[in-house]
Amino acid sequence: MIAGAAGQHARLVALLYVAFFFVAGIHLAYFPVWLDGRGLSPAEVSIVLAVPQIARILISPAVSMAADHLERPRLVLTLASAGALAACLGLMPSLTMPSVLVLAGLGLCFFLSTMPLIDALAIEGGRRFGLDYGRMRLWGSWSFIVATLAGGSAVEAMGAESALWLVIAGLVALVAVGGSAIVMSTRAGGENVARTKRPAAGGRWWQALDLLARPEFLLLVATSSVIQAAHAAYYAFGTLHWTGLGHGTTVIGLLWSIGVLSEIVFFALAGRLLPGWSAAGLLMVGGLAAMVRWPLTALDPPLAVLAVLQVLHGLTFGAAHLGVIRLMAVMVAPGRSATAQALHGTMAGGVVMGAAIWISGGLYESLGSGAFAIMGLLGCVGAALAVLLGRLVNERAEQRIDCRGDDSAT
Repeated sequence: MIAGAAGQHARLVALLYVAFFFVAGIHLAYFPVWLDGRGLSPAEVSIVLAVPQIARILISPAVSMAADHLERPRLVLTLASAGALAACLGLMPSLTMPSVLVLAGLGLCFFLSTMPLIDALAIEGGRRFGLDYGRMRLWGSWSFIVATLAGGSAVEAMGAESALWLVIAGLVALVAVGGSAIVMSTRAGGENVARTKRPAAGGRWWQALDLLARPEFLLLVATSSVIQAAHAAYYAFGTLHWTGLGHGTTVIGLLWSIGVLSEIVFFALAGRLLPGWSAAGLLMVGGLAAMVRWPLTALDPPLAVLAVLQVLHGLTFGAAHLGVIRLMAVMVAPGRSATAQALHGTMAGGVVMGAAIWISGGLYESLGSGAFAIMGLLGCVGAALAVLLGRLVNERAEQRIDCRGDDSAT
């Protein structure tokens, strides 16, 4: 019975990751190409990509708090996916820059709001069934690879407009999987068949804000935000820059795929090879890798060297992300997982990333590939913050041990 429920949960989370990262792969690698094809300048491209990230500060936490409050994460996830799909369908006609900004912004906000909910379901699987997060998450990484390869071939053969059609197809799949998840949970007796004792519904909204008063949580968010923001120039202008260097979109798709393949290997092996590594140590590794990856990428090295540098994505993204997941699992109570993921995602993938993408637009217009080199500075700051995070987490753990010792003595 438990094994069957565990398998069903693992398959559900894996399929959600597959659908999500197919859309993410197309959007990250080729949506800037679609925007460029619609006549937007690099500065306008950066605005369209950055504004929704910043706007997530309002939308994403509200969506995840609603999921925690209603205890219906699958339903809220499906509704957010449907909102993203509707916005993207509105982009099909030829539109003005303000219209593209509004529709693309709404679509991206709703789409990105689904990620904390999927991660929360993955963390729930780890708590309830002992499922390995990395093994569920790697299916999303495989999907990202398929998306970048298929997207590169499609854009090369059919033009930039094909990128929007592929995004729409992926969102249809995400809505379908979410709808299937609702049906399965209904048959099983509800979304949370093995609920733990939770706070009263009226209090969860306010208790979620307690996270923002915890220094270790705030430092975790700051550390992750800076390390992930080091990818800003790559996400916004990597494909456009490499196209300008003469690489075809099929080759560029391979470069994106190499990065994500390294992420897959890392997630698959981390549980066995790095069981004793601290979460803060993983974040520090991510920051140090960014210090190497981005300045060398800025030199526009030969294709073979560029491919090798893409392997570092398994550390600049994968190690840092796994560090966050491990700390979240011990820092945050089960009833607030989605909210905590949303607060983290709003800052790391929203406000800070959005600001970095916006700034990278001006940097890329004035410095070209030099914009990538500046991203290496963010990796340096992130590594330093990770050291401070490790010390703070250890201090908090020692304080808890001392408190338990005092209680036992009395």
